[in-house]
Order: sequence, then structure tokens, then C-alpha cells
Amino acid sequence: MADNRKVQKLNKRKSGINIGTIIFVFLLVAVVAGVIYRLSKSQLKMYEVTTTGMAQDNVVTGLILRQEKVFDAAYSGYLSYFTKDSVRVSKGMLVYSLDETKEIYERLVDSDVSKEITEEDRQYLRDIISAYRTGYDLGDYKRLTSFSGDVSDAVLEVYGNYSSDRISWIMSGDPPKTFHAYYADSAGLLSFNADILSGITLEQVTDETFDLAKNYKNYTKRKALAAAGDHVMKFITDDTWQILCPLNSSQLKAVAGLKTVPVTITNDGLKLDLAFETVKIGNKDYALFTLDDYIQNYLDLRFLSLKLNWQVSEGYKIPLSAITEKTFYIIPKSYQIRGGNKNALGFIREKIDPKTQNATFEFVESTIYYDDNMYLYIDAADFKAGDVVISESGEHFTIGLTEKLEGVYNINKGYAVFRRIERITQNGDYCIVQIGTSYGISLYDHIALDAKNAVDSGIIY
Repeated sequence: MADNRKVQKLNKRKSGINIGTIIFVFLLVAVVAGVIYRLSKSQLKMYEVTTTGMAQDNVVTGLILRQEKVFDAAYSGYLSYFTKDSVRVSKGMLVYSLDETKEIYERLVDSDVSKEITEEDRQYLRDIISAYRTGYDLGDYKRLTSFSGDVSDAVLEVYGNYSSDRISWIMSGDPPKTFHAYYADSAGLLSFNADILSGITLEQVTDETFDLAKNYKNYTKRKALAAAGDHVMKFITDDTWQILCPLNSSQLKAVAGLKTVPVTITNDGLKLDLAFETVKIGNKDYALFTLDDYIQNYLDLRFLSLKLNWQVSEGYKIPLSAITEKTFYIIPKSYQIRGGNKNALGFIREKIDPKTQNATFEFVESTIYYDDNMYLYIDAADFKAGDVVISESGEHFTIGLTEKLEGVYNINKGYAVFRRIERITQNGDYCIVQIGTSYGISLYDHIALDAKNAVDSGIIY
């Protein structure tokens, strides 16, 4: 018998949600979100700590201080000189004269006593020309005009230094009262060039004095005609002189503990190793160098350009951008104990139940960031102000005192950890820090290049 039963196919109802699609969409969203997060987040760059020495090379402006007496013209009149400029004179030597009427001045000029150019005069002029030729530059117009003035002054000096025969001839008569002769009242170094700061002393220096250096006018050169009150000459009675230089905070720290500083006077390249002292004028710090030689080299200058050169001790070189400050709670060392399951270092914190006033105690393991032999510097995240810790002897200390430390973020382990540093000096964008600093960094450590982008204890990678 035939089987009349019919087989019916069951059509499975398709689900509206595919699990594979869900997983794919989820992964896609996660990837996109990760990319967006990466792009929006400041990338933390690393810097590897290296060891080096940093040579400081600082150019500063120095103010010359000398034991100098300035002579001003008592009358208006014509000047005659009886010695060369920048020479040493003895007491009683005739130095210059001033004629109010020009009568004696013309007799000096027209005297039959001839002026012979000596070999010394010739060599003096040769030296001036040779010094210019050494650094000759056709495009340096300023130096060319300065050379022209120097030669003119030198010729005037050579021909304007009247011999003792001339003045003896004039004085043998009866010179009028309008003629005034001036003699050196002591032995010393003479200069016929003067400036507005001639005679200035250390006590008279102010912060504003160095502002003059920016547009300082040259000395008033020796001249034939002077008005009453004009500077005529200055007289230096002591070979000891000083150079006063302003220091910034970095330079002040660099010279701390040094007895001498290598100095190059850039005006002529003279290199010296000078003893110094630091002085404070107003709100600024200065280095005061004292010299016993070379005073004659700079009689026509008031400001010098100095290059201060020193080599600091070897240390770790790190960028300034990596340096930051962090605030820590400080707890006396006597409160630190060992405890907990790991027998780790930490503190016993006391808690008082506000209802029952019963005390409970817990051990708090803490990382030490610095030990100054009196206090331990503890991460502020481990405690809060007002917490009480107890020593083994039962003494209580309320947390609240804070101190700041300067340091960098070490990222060796993939997260940022603060490490203390001690600066030695800095130059440009880098500084040198002490090697072997407790709780500090080590050679080849990786630190955050920019401390602003590092999050304390935050995951780096």
C-alpha cells in the first residue's frame, strides 16, 4: 500500500541579529575609539639619560672701576699738553696748560723750538696702523671711521706734546694771569680722555648704571679748546682696578664654591684666571673681579665685554623640559616601621571611630621619595592632611607639613614615577644634574622628555 503521507519542509526563521556582525562592529568601534584616543592624546616622548660635562660660556658686560681723580677745566680756554696720553708721570711734572686768551697758546704753537718726530713717535703710529691692518675688513665701515679718528688723535698727540724747552722758554718771561699751568700733585697714571662715569665708585653703582652700556658714548678725547667744567684729564693713583659684572641665577649658582673664574676679555682676547667675590647691589647679584695688571690697556674704556668660562663637574645631562616639581608630605624618620604581610617599610595610621571614639590601626606601605636625615618625603596620595601616624614608642604625628622636590618622571617600567634631581648648572635647553643622588635617576634611564605630558603613576605603554 502506498504511503500517502507528505513530507513538509520546515523553513527556519532567520534571526534579525547576527552574532558575528555584533562582534565585528564592537571590534571596529574599539579600534576607531583607540585611534581617536591616540591621536587626541599628547604623545609622551622619551629621553635617555646620558653623562657629560657642560662647559659654561657666558658673555657679560663688565663695568670698570678705578681709583681715579677727574680734573675739570676751571676756565674756558685753549689746552696745551706736555706729555703723551696714557703714561706714568712723577710728582711735580708739568701735565697741561690752559690759556684763556690764546696768547700763550699761539706762542707755543709758533715757537722756534722745533718739534722733532722721534723713533718712539714713529713706532707709536706704526702700532696703531698695524693693529688696524690685522683685523682689516673692507665692509666694516664703523671700524674704518674709528681707525681714522684714532690716527687723527695720535698725530695730534705726537705734535701736540710740547717739549720742556718750549714751556721753559714761555715761563722764563712773565706769563699773564690768564695762563694756567697744571702739575701732577702725585705720581700716577695719566689719561687725557674722560667720560661721564669717570671717578665712579662701587658704592655709587646702581642697577641702572649698566643700562648706559647699551648706547654708551666714547670718552671725551683730548681737545684743543675746552669750556669751563669740561673734563680735561683723569689721574689714576693705584694699579689695582676692578670689573663689576651682573650675574643671572644660573651663573650665580655655577660660580658658587669657585675661588677663581677663567675670563676672556673679548675686546682684545686677553685670557685671565681671576679671583672674585659676589656682591649684591639693589636686588641683583654681581661678580666683582679684582686685577693688579693691565690697567693701562683699558684707560679709554668704561665697559668691557667678558666671556666667563668654566667647566662643571661631570653629571647627567637632561633637558629642562623634563624637569618638574612635586609636593610631598613630610613625616619624621622615627615614625617609619616595618610591617604588613611583606614586612615592608611604612607607617601605622591611627583611625578614630567618630561614634565610639575607639581607635583602630592600619599599616600603610609608602614609597619614600627623599630622605633629608630628619624627614621622609611621602607621596601625598598615600595620606591626607589630618591623618595621624604613630611611632613604635607611641608618639603621635599629625600629617600636614609639605615640601616640594624638583625632579623628572622615570618611565622605565611603562608608567611614570617621580625621581628627585639636584641641579649643578644649566646652559640653553639642558642642565647637568648630580650623579648618585639618593632616590634619583641613573645612567641610561628613560625619562619623560616633557614633564607636562606625564601623569604621575600613569600608564605610558
